[in-house]
Amino acid sequence: MLTGEYLVLDGAKALAIPTTLGQRLRVERTDEVDVLAWESFDVRGGAWLAANFSRRTLSRPPVRTDDEPATRLARLLRQLLHDHPLLWPAGTGLHVTTHLEFARDWGLGSSATLSYLLAAWAGADPLAVNRAEFGGSGY
Repeated sequence: MLTGEYLVLDGAKALAIPTTLGQRLRVERTDEVDVLAWESFDVRGGAWLAANFSRRTLSRPPVRTDDEPATRLARLLRQLLHDHPLLWPAGTGLHVTTHLEFARDWGLGSSATLSYLLAAWAGADPLAVNRAEFGGSGY
């Protein structure tokens, strides 16, 4: 956005220009029973987030940890699975990977894009998913 995102939320006019860089999400079934393994990579190739979640731990609110991205992700997954339980059938495992096509610290909307990708996977409203955890415009 050429003007501030938070000003737009208060009604300011904006001109938005999409980037050619984005984010990809891949979900695969695994043999790990009731385990969801998550890995997030940026353009540099390194994993900036790796976390395992169990069906049992996602059935209750996540405990806050020093790892804010993992805590936020746990809240997002918990809400998605609550609203769309067929995403992760009982007795199965999932391996989820995300790949940013830009450096994470560039601030190109990786949170909004993740919300969109998770919503597309779940068949949910992307803006509702984004607002539930991140706020912001969802651009």
